[in-house]
Amino acid sequence: MKLKQCLLLLVLMSAFSFVHAQNHPILGYYWLGMTEEEHYQQALKMKDATEVGKPDEVPGRYLLSIAGIDFDAETTLVNWAEPITLDDYLQYLKNPSPLFFTGRSYFYEGKLVSLTIYTPSPNELEGFLCYMPKTVLPDDKEGENRTSYAVFNVEKHNKLVDLINQVVAYLNKRYGKPQKEYVIPLLSALKKGEDSKPLGSNWCRLCSGGAVLPRAEWQQGKMKIIVGISNFAKLFILFYDAEVVSPTGLSSLTKPETSVKATAEW
Repeated sequence: MKLKQCLLLLVLMSAFSFVHAQNHPILGYYWLGMTEEEHYQQALKMKDATEVGKPDEVPGRYLLSIAGIDFDAETTLVNWAEPITLDDYLQYLKNPSPLFFTGRSYFYEGKLVSLTIYTPSPNELEGFLCYMPKTVLPDDKEGENRTSYAVFNVEKHNKLVDLINQVVAYLNKRYGKPQKEYVIPLLSALKKGEDSKPLGSNWCRLCSGGAVLPRAEWQQGKMKIIVGISNFAKLFILFYDAEVVSPTGLSSLTKPETSVKATAEW
């Protein structure tokens, strides 16, 4: 009897874990289409579960291990959330890429459509000096939301490439083979007289500022997942609604607001 009870308990626990994963496909806490209130409640749960260090430590630290790498759970909390505005949409249309909405938890019509988690910020100077924008010449063909960076800290860059490849290998086990992959090359050491190495022009400028370089992307239903490196020398994982985060999906932002009149009198 005890053996049957144990087996039943294991089955129930497995079923619960499966349902939880299905209902919370983003980092085990979030899902696309959740309301701002639901996001707030789930962010509190994530904050409690990921806090590390002393309880009275200020500021607190909230870490989530992914592929054996610490990610900063605080970058998914409510102070990183905001709605997509008309100005955001018009800027996005200049060279549409869902990567434009990396870096924040974005809401559209009150529903979550994009969420990003980053690794913790490196040493401020180290992160700032790793990637720097290249000089843009008058005949440069880059689009409004595209840019290029040069690598000033090759050792740091190569370490980031190794780490993002580690994340890709981990997510391959979770999501299968990537729908798309992009090459982020390892670079040789700087030669005497060199101060930097060029690094292509696949960088995408962000709505929230800065830029990211994609490494791979997967699709699960309407949810897409993209991983890569930011210009602040951090890894990122972006989850977004591929149906909504598109030129047509966000087009209602251009429609004139319906006028509203008071229904109550005094």
